Amino acid sequence: MSENNEPTRRGFLKSTAAVGAAGLAATQGFASSAPATSDAAADYLRQYAVPRETIDRFLDPTARVWAKYDPTYGYLLRDAFLRDGVDGARTLGRYTQDGPRRQVNFTDEPCRINTYGDSFTQGHQVSDGETWQEVLAAHFCEPIRNYGIGGFGVYQAYRRMLENEATENGADHLVLNIWGDDHHRSVYSCRWLSFPTSILSGMTGAMYHANPWVHARLDPNTDELLEKPNACPNEESLYGLCEQNGLSSAHATFIEREQVPLFEQADWLIRSDIQFHWLNRDYSTFDDFLAELASRKRKNLRKERAAAQESVRIVHLSGDDIKPEHWDAFWMFYQDTGARKWGTPYLTREAFTLFGERMGDRLVLILAYQDDQPIAGALNFIGSEALYGRYWGCTRDVRFLHFELCYYQAIDLAIELGLPRVEAGAQGGHKLARGYEPVQTYSAHWLADPGFRDAVADFLEREREGVATDQLFLGDRTPFKKVN
Repeated sequence: MSENNEPTRRGFLKSTAAVGAAGLAATQGFASSAPATSDAAADYLRQYAVPRETIDRFLDPTARVWAKYDPTYGYLLRDAFLRDGVDGARTLGRYTQDGPRRQVNFTDEPCRINTYGDSFTQGHQVSDGETWQEVLAAHFCEPIRNYGIGGFGVYQAYRRMLENEATENGADHLVLNIWGDDHHRSVYSCRWLSFPTSILSGMTGAMYHANPWVHARLDPNTDELLEKPNACPNEESLYGLCEQNGLSSAHATFIEREQVPLFEQADWLIRSDIQFHWLNRDYSTFDDFLAELASRKRKNLRKERAAAQESVRIVHLSGDDIKPEHWDAFWMFYQDTGARKWGTPYLTREAFTLFGERMGDRLVLILAYQDDQPIAGALNFIGSEALYGRYWGCTRDVRFLHFELCYYQAIDLAIELGLPRVEAGAQGGHKLARGYEPVQTYSAHWLADPGFRDAVADFLEREREGVATDQLFLGDRTPFKKVN
């Protein structure tokens, strides 16, 4: 708690948590002074739920608000006449269709300087002709474009700079202005969480700081900068931030093992489960991996691969090489798997087209052909630390082809890309014999109803014992050579 008894963000979050009713994962900072009870956790989460009327007003093109929705940056600025100047004076801010603030001085001259940054770059609280860019323009006798946006962090301003400088509006000279906590904002998935409720209450209808946006994270394992997309990539998705009837639950999935105590301190329930991951121990080839298996297991895998490959031609497709006809075929495979598994396929045909358009270079579609016709396929997503196998299907049964496309080809690909592991999805004890090892996973769950929470807690306690037993049992039955 802060001095004025406001619950602070640091008091609840450290690395991963859920944002209100949306369940929007916000990987922010977290300290040991977390809410000690379920009621405290509920109150904390509820205050950060965005009112529906706030989003309605934000998305209304006729409303008198000074920001508009953007699928990448969360918001951009629009024309506004606000009472936010010195001593309550009104200020006029106008913006051109291609983004910068409207220029006043030397508008007919070519522009050599573009400026990017937060509200100090924007010139918040002063009118168009009073920004520091206009003062400099008067001295330089040439225009200076103003792309500043109040609230942006270093990363958000940098991303906007990259996008704009690739257009005809690019300039010879760039100014990227950094102030105060801008570097902190770079890692926020949603800056709304960083404000005390006393400030949020004054933003009613304004929305703009509640918008999720592109952001960046530092991977502590690799020291690499990871670029994260906007978690609300369309207007409709913003309504996931709302909850008018209070929160019934919040969930954080696939948390790291070291994060478990932090959620336990906040009175969240912890669930553990087992997935099967293939681990890359610096292998150069598939044969290197086979060399670590017991002789009988090694022979079995070779026989399976030979049998699966005997009557098919296998291709890997990525990026622009994936054509509509490839997605059409995979759509049929996906539908077939859903029908055979007594499930309902939840992805539309258009979803696969969007995968290709928006992240084609981060996925690999593996297809098997017979007589020049695709008969089976598996889709893999390429992460920074893992290859994720997610969908598979076929229209003809070929012995061991499922194992070949989903497991062995994924291993080949992970070795080629230098990825540390393959995560081939949930379930599947049959993966064990193919070199995929049991790995314990964790999730955290907060439940508002005390009776429901007690029932779930009792179940999880008993389930946890079974998972631990399974982990030991499966760990002794991997196909690797036994060390005496």
